[in-house]
Amino acid sequence: MSLFANHTTFLALCLSDHPDTPFEITTSGCQIRTRGAGIVEILPLQAEANTPALMLSAGIHGNETGPIELLDRLLSAIADGRQKVRIPVLIVFGHLPAMRVQKRFLTTNLNRLFTTSILTSSQVAETEPARAQEIMQISVDFANRYPDFTHYDLHTAIRDSAIEKFALYPFVAGRALPASQKQLLSNAGVEAILIQNKPSSTYSAFTSSVLKGESFTVELGKVKPFGKNDPRRLSKLENVLTALISADTPMTNLATPATPNENCKVQIFYVCHEIINTGDTFTLNIPEDIANFSAFDDGYEVWRDNRQSYRVEGSPQYIVFPNSKVEPGQRAGLLIKPA
Repeated sequence: MSLFANHTTFLALCLSDHPDTPFEITTSGCQIRTRGAGIVEILPLQAEANTPALMLSAGIHGNETGPIELLDRLLSAIADGRQKVRIPVLIVFGHLPAMRVQKRFLTTNLNRLFTTSILTSSQVAETEPARAQEIMQISVDFANRYPDFTHYDLHTAIRDSAIEKFALYPFVAGRALPASQKQLLSNAGVEAILIQNKPSSTYSAFTSSVLKGESFTVELGKVKPFGKNDPRRLSKLENVLTALISADTPMTNLATPATPNENCKVQIFYVCHEIINTGDTFTLNIPEDIANFSAFDDGYEVWRDNRQSYRVEGSPQYIVFPNSKVEPGQRAGLLIKPA
C-alpha cells in the first residue's frame, strides 16, 4: 500500500529523488501531513486542550540508520491504523542527502549548527546550515502550539561502547533531571544519562534551552547500514514510544519501575571536561578505536596542543565520543565522572 506519496514507506520517500513531495493521510484517529522534506506532523483528530506532545528525530547524522528505521516502522503503523495517536507528534528525519549515501554528513556536522544565529539568518545557503534552519523553524512552530513537549533525538555511535544505550541531558541553567524521565528512559532500555555542564549547539540543546522542552540526545548502539539493524535491540524504546503516542498507558505508569520494588538502574554521570579541537597542533592522546566509557586514571594526559594540555585529576574519568578528526573549534570528546 502506497500511503506516502506513491511510496510504501516514509523512509522510501525520503531516500527517493523527490523527498519533498507533499502528502496528507487521514486515518480513523489522526491526520499526518508533511511539513517539509523528511518532516511530518501527526495530529489526533480530537486532541485535548493543553495536551503533552512529542518530538522524535533521527538521521541528524545520515549513517545512523537504526533509529531511522525505528521511527519509520512507527510512522507506518500510524498511517495504516495499527497505532493509535492521542497526542501531537513531530517526526524529523534530519539529513536526507547524507542518509542517501549513508554518511555522517556531507560538508559539516549538522548536529553542531542548531544556533539562534542560523535560525534568524537570511543568508543561509549551504546544505547543512540550511537544513538546520529549516528544522529549527518547524520545531519553533510546533513548540509554540504545543509547549508541553518532550524531545528524543535518536542516534547511534560510530564506535563500540561499554554502555550500549545512554542519553545526554543538555545543560539549561537551574534545571534538574526529572525522576520521571530517568525512570522512563530506564524502561526504554537506556542504561546511563550524562548531565552536560555547558550550553551546546546540538538539536536537543536547541529544543531544551530555546524552546523549553524536556529534551535528550539518546544513543542506541553502534552505526550499521540500512537493513542490517536488529529491531529487537530497540524493542523496549519502541514499546515506550508506542505507549506515549497512544496514551493507553498514563505517563505516571511509564515512569515507574517495570516490576515492584525495583530501583531505577540508570547510572548518572556528569560531564567534567569538554575536549575541543584547538587547531593544527591539537593532539588527542587516545586510540582511535577506543570504546565509549573507557576509563583513565589520575595524571593521564588526554590531549595537548602547543600551549596547553589536559590531565585527569580525580580518577576515574571516562571518555565518550572521542574523535580527533573533527574540525577546529568543534568537540573532540567528553570526559565524564559518575555521580
